[in-house]
Amino acid sequence: MPARLWPAWVILGLTGVAWVISVTPAINNLTRFIVMMVGPLAGAVLFAIWLLGLSRLGWRERVSVALLAIALGLGAWQLSAADMGVTVWIYGVPLALLAIASGETLWKDRSVGPRIGLVAALLVVGWGWLPFVRIEGFRGDYFPELTWRWTPTKESLLAPAVLPPSMPVATAAAVVASPTSLEALTKLHAVHANDWPNFRGPLLQGRAEGINEPLDWEKHPPTVLWKQPIGPGWSSFIYVAGKLFTQEQRGELELVSCYDAATGKPVWQSTHPTRFSEVVSGAGPRATPTYDAGKLFTFGAKGLLTCHEADNGRVIWQRDLMKEVGAQLPMWGFSGSPIVVGYSLPWSDSKTPPPSHRQVVVYADGSGDNGLMAFDCATGKTDWTVNSKGMNFSSAQPIGESDYGYGHTMIVFGDEDGLFAVEPSTQKILWRFRPSEWKGPAMCQ
Repeated sequence: MPARLWPAWVILGLTGVAWVISVTPAINNLTRFIVMMVGPLAGAVLFAIWLLGLSRLGWRERVSVALLAIALGLGAWQLSAADMGVTVWIYGVPLALLAIASGETLWKDRSVGPRIGLVAALLVVGWGWLPFVRIEGFRGDYFPELTWRWTPTKESLLAPAVLPPSMPVATAAAVVASPTSLEALTKLHAVHANDWPNFRGPLLQGRAEGINEPLDWEKHPPTVLWKQPIGPGWSSFIYVAGKLFTQEQRGELELVSCYDAATGKPVWQSTHPTRFSEVVSGAGPRATPTYDAGKLFTFGAKGLLTCHEADNGRVIWQRDLMKEVGAQLPMWGFSGSPIVVGYSLPWSDSKTPPPSHRQVVVYADGSGDNGLMAFDCATGKTDWTVNSKGMNFSSAQPIGESDYGYGHTMIVFGDEDGLFAVEPSTQKILWRFRPSEWKGPAMCQ
C-alpha cells in the first residue's frame, strides 16, 4: 500500500499560514504572538500523529524518522547560542517538518534505506544552521534579527561600565565628569518648563508643550548634533537641567547612566551586577528613570528600586523587591516606570504653603498585599501597599492636584481586575472600574 503523504503537506501548509499570521501587522499583536509560539507546537503534534499513525510507512521508517528529527533537534538546541531560546523551536520545527515531507515525497519510490538517508540529510540541513547564528531580538513585525554567531555583538563593542573597586558592588556609582550641576534644582519639587523629568513627560501625558520646531521631519529633518553608543534596553530618556538620564545593559552589569545633553559625553554611571534578557525583546532594563527634587529613581528589569543623587549618581537607598517581598518577575521584565507623587502635610503656618510628603510608587506583584507599593522618597521606607496581582507592564498615573498644587489627589493603576484609584495620603481605595473589554496583562499607560 503506497504511503499517504498528502496530510503531511496539508499540515506543513497550515504551519506556514501560522507563520504568515505571526508577521502580519494588521492582525492583533497578542494573536500574532500566540500564533508565533503555538504554531510550531501544533504543527509538530499533528505531524507526529500523521507520521506515526496515518502515513502508511513501515514501522522501521516511522520510528527512525521520528527519532532522527528529535535527536537532531535536541542537538541543535544544545549547540545553539544561549540567547537563541525559543527561536530554535520557532524556526527549526517547521524546517524539520519540511525536510521530512520533502524526503518522503522526492524518493517515495526508493527503498527504505536510501529514503531514510535522504530524510536524515535534509534534517541535518534544517536543524544544522541554527548553531551558527545568534539572535539579537525581534523587530516590531516579528522578524528575527539574526547574525553570525562569531561576529561581535553591538554590546561587546561598547566601552565597559566603570566599576570602582572602592565602593560596594550593589551600590557602585562612578563619577566620570560633572560639567553642569543639578544643585539649583535640588530644593524644587517642580522642574523647569523645558525639562522632561519622567516617563512620558512632566504630567505623564506624552505631550511636549510649547514646541515650535518643524514637526514634519521628512521635509525638515532634525540636525544631528552628536551620537553616543549605549547598551541595550527599553528605557527612554529623561532630560533635566542639561542632563540626560537612562538605563542600559553592558555585559553582566545593569547601568543607570547620565549623559551631558550638549555633547553626549558620559557624566556618571551607577552599576548593579544583574542581567535580564528575553529572546523576543532582548536584553536590558525596561523602565524609565524619574527625577524629583535632586533625586533620580530607577527600577531595574529584575525589580531593583534605587534612589540616586542626580548630580553624581551616589546611591541613597535601594530596595530589592524580588528578595524582600517576593515580587514576581514578569515575562518581559519589570517595565513599569517609578512615579513620584506628593500630598500636603498638615499646616504649620497659615501664610505659607504646606510642605509635601513625597512618595515613589512602583508595581511589584509581591506576596500578600505587596502589589502596588509606595516608598518614602527620602528614606526608602515602605509607606503603604495595595493588594494587586497579575503580570503587568504599565506604570501608575498620578491624577489631579490637591489645594495649592502641593500634591496629588489620587493614583490610578490598572491590573488584571481593571482600574482602581488610591488616595496617596491614606492608602484608601477611592474607586474601582473594569471596562467591558478589559484584558490582561495590563501594558498601556
